[in-house]
Amino acid sequence: MLSVAVYVGERGDAPSDLDQLYPREDRHRARDGVLLRGEEQVAKVVDRGWQREDPGHLERARTTEGRIVLAGGLSPENVRDAIETVRPWAVDASSSLEIEPGIKDHERVRAFVEAAR
Repeated sequence: MLSVAVYVGERGDAPSDLDQLYPREDRHRARDGVLLRGEEQVAKVVDRGWQREDPGHLERARTTEGRIVLAGGLSPENVRDAIETVRPWAVDASSSLEIEPGIKDHERVRAFVEAAR
C-alpha cells in the first residue's frame, strides 16, 4: 500500500511514500497543490478551494497540462463522470468516504474504487 502525507504550507517529516503539498491561503489550504516523491514533483493536484463549491473545477482540471491528481468533491456517485471528463492520472477522495472525520466507511470506499475502475 502506498502512503501519502498531506501538508499545508510546508512539509513535515511523517514517513510516507508521497507528499501532497498545498500552499497556505487564508489560514487554510489553497485550491491546488503538488504531489511529491522526495524532492521530485510527480503530479499537479487540481482541487477545489477549502470547503468551497467550484463549478469550473472539472474544466480547469481537464485543461491543466501534465499529470493530474483530481481532488475535491469526489464521491462514489460522481467519480466515474469526473474521470471520463478529466482523464486524470489519479483521483483523491477523503471526506466523502468518511462516517466521521478520520473514520472511513468501508462500503463507500469499495463503491468509490469500483466506480473509479
